[in-house]
Amino acid sequence: MALGNFKPFQTVKINSYTQLDIVPYDSIESLTFEKCKDPKETLGSFYARKEKKPQIMINGGLFNMQTGHNVMSFVCEGKEQNYQNGFTGMGILPGLPNLLQYGVDKSCRWQYFMTAYPMLVIKGKVNTDYGNASSLNYKTLRSGIGVRDNGDLLILTVDKPGMLFADMAKIFVQYNALFAMNLDGGGSVRKMHEDKVVSAPTENRAVDNVFCVYLREDPLAKLVDKDEISPWARPYVERMIEDGIMQGDKDGKFRPKDPVTREELAIVIARTLEVMESQL
Repeated sequence: MALGNFKPFQTVKINSYTQLDIVPYDSIESLTFEKCKDPKETLGSFYARKEKKPQIMINGGLFNMQTGHNVMSFVCEGKEQNYQNGFTGMGILPGLPNLLQYGVDKSCRWQYFMTAYPMLVIKGKVNTDYGNASSLNYKTLRSGIGVRDNGDLLILTVDKPGMLFADMAKIFVQYNALFAMNLDGGGSVRKMHEDKVVSAPTENRAVDNVFCVYLREDPLAKLVDKDEISPWARPYVERMIEDGIMQGDKDGKFRPKDPVTREELAIVIARTLEVMESQL
C-alpha cells in the first residue's frame, strides 16, 4: 500500500545532512523494536520479507559486529533477547502499542525495549551523563529517537559529516522532546520510508535489530483533494467519512472550501440522525 494511504507525518530538513521525522501520535498504529534474521540482516532484506510492512524503519540499538548479537537489554515481542542489568532506555508497553516510553529494563514487562547508549534527553533536559557511551562520542553518522509529552514520535538521522551526542540532544530539545535516546551509528545508520532509503548511508550494513513505525490507514486517502483540508479540521472530516455521514463527490473530491447547499446540509443532518439512532 502506498505511503499516501496512511495518516501523515512530517520530515523536517534541519540542515544539508540532518533530517527529523515528526510523527503525530494519532498517526501511529504501533511501534516495535524487531529482531532481524540471525545473525544479521540488512534493512532492505528485513522489509522485503515482512508480510505486514512498516511505513518508517530505522536501524536499532548497538550490537556486536562480530557475532551480530545485541550487547545490552533488548526486548522483542515480550522476550528478552540478551540480558537485563538495570539498563535505561525506551520501549513500548502492552496495551499502548503506539506510545514510546522511557524506563529501565527491569522496571516493567516491556513488549519492546531497547537500551539507550546513551540517553540524550531526560524530562525535556539535555543529558550529559553518557556513562560508558562516552567512548563513542565522536563525530560520525547518527540516529536517534525521541518522544514528546503528547506522544508525538521524533526520528533523527545524521549523515556525513556526522554529529556529537550534544548536538543531537540540542535538536531533540529544540523540537520539544521529553525523552530521546541515541541508537547505533556509523555504517549502521539507514532510514527507510517504505522501501525507499531516505537518508544517505555510507554502507548497506547488516544489523541485529530495527525500529519500526506502523502508521494508521488514512480514511481520507481516497479524496484527491485531501491536502486542501485544514489540519485543524482533519479529525472532524475523518469522523464524518468513517461514519458515512459525508463522502467525496463523483470525481473523488471533498471540496473543503466550497459552500454547502441546503440540499447537502439536509443529507448531512439525515445521515447524522441515522448514525445516532443506530447507536441507541
